[in-house]
Amino acid sequence: MEPKKFAFVMEQTLGNAVHASNLKNAYRNETGVKIEWLDVNYPPTSRLEQLPVLRNWTIRAGLKARRAISKLNYKPDLFFFHTATLTVFSIDKTKGVPTIISLDATPKNLDSVGQAYNHKQGNRLSEEMKLAMHRRSYRAAKALVTWSHWVKKSLVEDYGIAPDKVEVIRPGTNLQLWQLSDQEWQTRRVKSNTDPVRILFVGGDFERKGGKLLLQTYREIIKSKGLKAELHLVTKADIPNEPELGLFVHHGIAANSPEMQKLYKQADIFALPTEGDCLPVVIGEALASALPVISTRVGAIDEAVLEGQNGFLIKPRDGAALSRALITLLESPNLRLQMGERSLALAKTDHDALQNSRKLLELCEVIANSKSLLTV
Repeated sequence: MEPKKFAFVMEQTLGNAVHASNLKNAYRNETGVKIEWLDVNYPPTSRLEQLPVLRNWTIRAGLKARRAISKLNYKPDLFFFHTATLTVFSIDKTKGVPTIISLDATPKNLDSVGQAYNHKQGNRLSEEMKLAMHRRSYRAAKALVTWSHWVKKSLVEDYGIAPDKVEVIRPGTNLQLWQLSDQEWQTRRVKSNTDPVRILFVGGDFERKGGKLLLQTYREIIKSKGLKAELHLVTKADIPNEPELGLFVHHGIAANSPEMQKLYKQADIFALPTEGDCLPVVIGEALASALPVISTRVGAIDEAVLEGQNGFLIKPRDGAALSRALITLLESPNLRLQMGERSLALAKTDHDALQNSRKLLELCEVIANSKSLLTV
């Protein structure tokens, strides 16, 4: 019997690209189905795409996805889209084929964190059109997959989607890449009082991710408390190293690379006091690396960082709260280890990319095999 053919249409932006890469690795040796990957890249590939209208990512991405689907010389047994942006001009192209839409956020979710992205809502007419387009895509899909309960809640409350049509499957993290070896665990456990406590920050958009606030707070703590610590920043921002302050800046380190893994495994605290985010991939990596996490109550972060259990949650731009959380962990090695162990436990139960990718593929197979299209 011929294996079913699935077309995975994948947005290649930031954490979405990492998610696509993780899925490709997870399904590399899959023999039960045949998956064709249709990657939709962000950079404009022609002069036409640089025209003002096509600079809008929703329009450009939607048209790119439509072109990619049009080039298929067969009818797939299932379309899987990540994200919903890619579907806005392709509903007619997927008619009659079971379709799953995966998303890390709805437009309404993005509006709620949009200030940090300099995202502005359009006029009333454009917002109503956007709402109608996305609702149409969501309703045309046979099932929806969200990265968080935060997004599922928006689909139900803002777009009128039936709850049983939405499955929460987190992107997860490749635990094998990030888990500590026995020796690395031992090194972290026996850290002496004379060894610096390492704080790790990973964020390309330095200011939005809270890097500026973290650096300022770190400077104040070192000066006032005299604690032995290091701050390692993985970012695109042009910030000089200051070894005398324990400040080390890392540029050009690729996601999932051995260099990135080493930084996580050598860290003691992960800090991401972001001003606006959905569910950052880097927090999943911190969980898998058994790190206590300091972050903010934005988006779905509170589904990965449980206050007082595996880290601390603060309000965005609250330097005083960030300082208190950092000092607590810097001064409490046992608490760091306890919270780190809880992070790892959460990663194994809820953020395991291999486990979650299997769950996703099982859903795809069920949807492809079902006979009637769901409607809302």
